Amino acid sequence: ELYNEQIIEIEPQGNNGGNIIWEWNAWDHLIQDLDSTKENFGSISLNPQLININFLGISTGEKDWLHFNSLQFNESLDQIILSSQKLSEIYIIDHSTSKEEATTNNGGRMGKGGDILYRWGNPIAFNQGSEMNQLLFGQHNAQWIDKGLKDQDKIILFNNGTGRNPNHSSIDIITPPVDSFGNYIYDEESSFGPLQPEWSYKAPNKVDFFSKILSSVQRLPNGNTLICEGTKGKFFELNEEDEIVWTYISPIGNDGPLAQGSEPAVKSIFRVDKYSYDHPGFQGKNLTPGDPIELDFDISDCQKVLSVPELVDANQIQFQNPVGDQLIIRTNLIVEKVELYNLQGQKILVANQEKNINFTYIPSGMYFIKIFTDQGLLSKKIIKA
Repeated sequence: ELYNEQIIEIEPQGNNGGNIIWEWNAWDHLIQDLDSTKENFGSISLNPQLININFLGISTGEKDWLHFNSLQFNESLDQIILSSQKLSEIYIIDHSTSKEEATTNNGGRMGKGGDILYRWGNPIAFNQGSEMNQLLFGQHNAQWIDKGLKDQDKIILFNNGTGRNPNHSSIDIITPPVDSFGNYIYDEESSFGPLQPEWSYKAPNKVDFFSKILSSVQRLPNGNTLICEGTKGKFFELNEEDEIVWTYISPIGNDGPLAQGSEPAVKSIFRVDKYSYDHPGFQGKNLTPGDPIELDFDISDCQKVLSVPELVDANQIQFQNPVGDQLIIRTNLIVEKVELYNLQGQKILVANQEKNINFTYIPSGMYFIKIFTDQGLLSKKIIKA
């Protein structure tokens, strides 16, 4: 039993349907050199446009022998880049073919049908080179850098590094060499170029940066690079001098949010992307920051980091909890504003300079309340009965 890898392009129809208008299958682009009586027999090293089914397939009993973990469509090239985690290779294929041409080695803008136009990372997979030539090790998130960004149109990826000595991850950037017609240059002696990444990031102590699986990378508009070290649940941002200027540790374990300061046994983050405030997906959404994700958090830690007003002593402000139809705040401080948030972080109530607040229309449940005073802020969980 072997798993195929397939790409399908769907034209939406209504709210719940669609038509497959284009597809590509790895199964149509295989080669083997063990049995001349069977299909796809040929020389592995002389056919780099095809995938050797025996490299990690039938010969090892590995069902998930390709394990494609990312794909990206390049509209200007009309090409698709794929990442095979198991074969430690990236592939570029032609999207300009028809659905029928994609099953063959002819047709499309590049004239090669659905065969591989370019591959890089592990020439051993098609009987070229040696272990010294392997440059990718279980990589993720291979992509062309968007136009308008630093290193636009180059390929960036998270090179996980499993199998290196010692194991360590890197972020690599390459520029595939092409001729004047846009064909990827192939050298029978050295395979596809380049021989090395043109830029890589590794930790100063390289074993400190390592994620065996998962992970992602994104080039940002400011020229920095956002990295997800997946198995550690760690995100960090590098500036153009390779200095870490921002770090975030996910507080989510396998069973959900954790108590503040605790260390989960497993923190698995597949990928991280940063979006600007004006992204269309945010239209109509409330982006007001809420309380921390962690359970049992100490809001004072957040106040210090975010430089928001000092906290007031909880004993200076009293109110019933759970609350009924009327929230009555008892304090000698001046109440400037009261805000109420649901558990999704959406602000559902604002009351200015009030100590008696109507709660009759608030549904039963748990909320977060913020009481702003002339002496500081009180933030607590509150239950509406």
